[in-house]
Amino acid sequence: MKRRIFIFFIISLLVFNISYAQISLYYENLRFNVFYNFSKLIANPVSKISYLNSLLDYSLKNSFKLSERDRSKYLVNYVKVINNLDKEWSKFSFKYSQYKDLYERSLDLYIEHYLIFKNQLKNKDVQTKIVKVLNRTVLGIDNEEGIKYLLTKLKDLSEIERAEILATKGESELLKKIDFKTLNDLVIKLRKITKEFEEGRRVLTVDYKIAEEKIKNIQTNVDLARKNILEGNYEEFNKNIRKINENIIFLEKNSKLIK
Repeated sequence: MKRRIFIFFIISLLVFNISYAQISLYYENLRFNVFYNFSKLIANPVSKISYLNSLLDYSLKNSFKLSERDRSKYLVNYVKVINNLDKEWSKFSFKYSQYKDLYERSLDLYIEHYLIFKNQLKNKDVQTKIVKVLNRTVLGIDNEEGIKYLLTKLKDLSEIERAEILATKGESELLKKIDFKTLNDLVIKLRKITKEFEEGRRVLTVDYKIAEEKIKNIQTNVDLARKNILEGNYEEFNKNIRKINENIIFLEKNSKLIK
């Protein structure tokens, strides 16, 4: 008898938990839809993007209050908002110089969410949607102050993450001025040569002091290039990149791989 009561109690508890979870998800979806439907009444494009940004952040934070299973269902709401933001940014005619605060808040938010979906939630589909919106936002940056702000936000990200976010740089006149590809190629080449020297697979064919001077020059030019980016001095940045390249070529030509 006691065993039956205990089993009945466990079943009741499970049913209650399932029902509570369903009610909770239903309630959160209901609340979200009220907020989302309100966004359709906003005509001003600046106010609309601001509101949708707030709703995007709300829907992500709210999803963490739910169980893992319910979270994936609730994140359909997040996708609704990010798709809507993609639509709004695609027809947004104002630039960074006109609405600096909106652009900076948007960049902060999208980069933060991009990292959450990439590293924590590991949801590639949503991550791709966020990158698309980020790309659209980047295209609205029309002055050097905006470029500096963007680069400051990207400095702690990996090369792959930066490349994803800057996927549309070819369409931006300001971003065209920065030779990111050459910089990335040089970093990869320098790492490779350094590793070969460290492992004893590459040896110098010139006096060590000459090579040491070239290595110091590379470091100086790297520091200057970093400073150029933060100052928005793209012409000097590209000059320093060329000098780094020349010194790396010198090290390559004046050393040999040991087979």
